Amino acid sequence: MPALKRWQRVLLGLLIILILLPVVLIKWGVPMAANYAFNQFLVDQDLEGHAPTLDISLLDRRITLSQLSLTRPDGTELLRIPTLSLDLDLGALMNRTLHIPELSLAGAWLSVVQDNDHLEIAGQTLPTGQSPEQDAAPEEKPWAVRIDRIRLSDNRIHLTHAAKSTTLSLNRLDLDRLRIMGAHISLAARLEAQINQNSSLALTGEVVTQPALFIHARLERAELHRDDLNTLVQLPPELGNATIRLSGDTRFTRGALPRIEVDQARLSLHNLSAKIQDLNLTTE
Repeated sequence: MPALKRWQRVLLGLLIILILLPVVLIKWGVPMAANYAFNQFLVDQDLEGHAPTLDISLLDRRITLSQLSLTRPDGTELLRIPTLSLDLDLGALMNRTLHIPELSLAGAWLSVVQDNDHLEIAGQTLPTGQSPEQDAAPEEKPWAVRIDRIRLSDNRIHLTHAAKSTTLSLNRLDLDRLRIMGAHISLAARLEAQINQNSSLALTGEVVTQPALFIHARLERAELHRDDLNTLVQLPPELGNATIRLSGDTRFTRGALPRIEVDQARLSLHNLSAKIQDLNLTTE
């Protein structure tokens, strides 16, 4: 009996090790590997930054990334993420589905530089031309992405184009019921944004690509000033200090031209003002 009890203790110890080993690898091994990969990325790209803190809670099934920063050697800021958290449905991975019940991001900063032949996001250059298509290996079942809620608040995108700089402030961006299955996408969204200091807009919308393409956007309000728009597109000088205010409703379905309903549109140009109210353009 003493020998049997000794073997029982050995088996119990092995069982405990087998149970704790995956927990240790996920809880501490994954953050260490991510930290090493990030530092190696900085060396390869000749960049500077702060490796993020990665916390994985197995009980809450939540991943939290905090204090990530990416800068050039001259100090130019490319990316800053104070806090990014997401919930992950581990069981859905067995069915080739990435299910994220909720993802939240607040206070982030992203630098985007666009030239004629390339687009640079957070210091990484992407070609604007189409790259040659590569034959993908066939899969028995494609991966699906399902995100129940995305909450973005107080994030900023710094866009530089043709030596002009624009700051797009995403005061609020909510995406609900985001589904991605191959080329098919469906989502509902609400956006509140500000361009530089004076221009702002708020809209809600819904996009469905299956079984038929359907887009519905409701522009609650938009106030666009010439100086802010001129940093995005070149406007004629005749517009002076033009200000555009409008609200309306747009629907688009496959096989039909858009249906546009303008509740109110106002254009202020110098000392002149034009107003259109309750305009309905239907091409169904």
